[in-house]
Amino acid sequence: MSKNKKKFSLRVNSTINPIFPCLCLLPALAAIVIFDLFPALVNIGMSFTNYQGYGLDFNWVGLENYGAIFGLEGKEVFHSLFITLKFTVIELFAQQLLSLGVALLIAGKLKGKNFFRVLFFMPTILGVTVIGFIWLMIFDPISGPVAVFLQTNFNIESSLLGDSGIALYLCIFVVIWTKFGYSMVIYISGLQNIPEELKEAARIDGANARQVLFNVTLPMLRPALVICFWLGINSGLTQYAMIFTLTNGNADTTTFSLYFFKRVMNASMNKGETAALSMLYFVFTTVIMLTFNHFFRRKENDAF
Repeated sequence: MSKNKKKFSLRVNSTINPIFPCLCLLPALAAIVIFDLFPALVNIGMSFTNYQGYGLDFNWVGLENYGAIFGLEGKEVFHSLFITLKFTVIELFAQQLLSLGVALLIAGKLKGKNFFRVLFFMPTILGVTVIGFIWLMIFDPISGPVAVFLQTNFNIESSLLGDSGIALYLCIFVVIWTKFGYSMVIYISGLQNIPEELKEAARIDGANARQVLFNVTLPMLRPALVICFWLGINSGLTQYAMIFTLTNGNADTTTFSLYFFKRVMNASMNKGETAALSMLYFVFTTVIMLTFNHFFRRKENDAF
């Protein structure tokens, strides 16, 4: 009987050339090198020069551009970084709490939940310019509904998006309104993948609704949480288009992305110094992302 036993082994089809899979990767690798790696290396080299534009002479200046960032421009640069960090933190946690709360309601036994799912997701498909001009009309300090409501009911006059005390928070509100539906859909998908038997077992053991949420639902929702937090951090750190449309960076709302955008669009600015700014921002965002990644990995290790 032992002589009749067949041995099974994993074999590579001899008709397939092992070089063929590597050749299939070449277009993607070439695209990464041409459109990602090469421009990044050029930008690093440019940050050490006084490059002003195509066709103009430039010289190697070493760390002079970086010195300018930490020198005369330091106040504006680091203030914009602070605004970016403030914007990201507030927008991130407020948006995720709202998205998760709405997802929990819609994933439950709410009547007409398909209608609300479409309604809340709809702002994500609108363009930045459309949303920006809609909210510009709403926040119009003279005839806008918000200004009229405040003046009529509370006798409060405010320039709203022109008020440095609240303009940033209004921008955050608009961004949350625009993007929370996207995270909501991800959370709903995650909630639908949680076995109902786990919740029922917890209820049978005497767990109340709060204990089921924190001990069953949220731990099982961790992958969706990680994705939504990654997207939220990226949105906050790179936010400039909506702020540009609403305030043009006035009233103390200039994030670093908007500051950098204006520098790039200004033809008279030193392009080498702008490249150095991009390197500073790369370090800034990398530190934040690594901190976030370390935090979630530690939470995963603690969970297991």
